[in-house]
Amino acid sequence: MGSSKYEFVRKLCIQNLHEDDYLLFAANEQAELELAGIAETEEEFLQLLTDRYPVRMLSQRFQLTEESVFQLIQVIEQKIHSETLKHLDQVTLREIPLKDTSSSKGEHNTKNFILHCMQETN
Repeated sequence: MGSSKYEFVRKLCIQNLHEDDYLLFAANEQAELELAGIAETEEEFLQLLTDRYPVRMLSQRFQLTEESVFQLIQVIEQKIHSETLKHLDQVTLREIPLKDTSSSKGEHNTKNFILHCMQETN
């Protein structure tokens, strides 16, 4: 569950980015996901990244140089990673057993989880 917890906290950190950073980061992720959907192998994906270079498209869209876009994306990714690690220990998933009464064969125990975020104390 450790990697899913990391991904969950990472998504929260992405949502909390400054609007400009979020828009650039989300556009880059979308472009990379589209290329990943086309590629059949990792090598093909890397070739598509090289050929289509999403940074070029983003530089035109956001009216920045390609170098600026590339550097900003790197900074944003590092910020997301740092914030994720910072908040990872503040989130726990707790298992809560509940009864599932939707089954026609009677009651069955199910596992459900609740997210518990601890507040920072200053």
